[in-house]
Amino acid sequence: MAVFGSFALVEDPTIKSIGISLASGVLFDAFLVRLIIIPATIKIFGRANWVFPGANYYNKFKDDAQ
Repeated sequence: MAVFGSFALVEDPTIKSIGISLASGVLFDAFLVRLIIIPATIKIFGRANWVFPGANYYNKFKDDAQ
């Protein structure tokens, strides 16, 4: 965050816009996605979050590999 924010202090407008956009992207990911969206989907899906989706597919080939 500090690195991208320091890009905003540069005189070059291209570097400044890249720094501001990357810093805002990190803030969006850190606060909105990880603090609101992920916990909300975990609450909605309940125990389905912890099911390994390819368990049956994996078990079919596990015995062949040993």
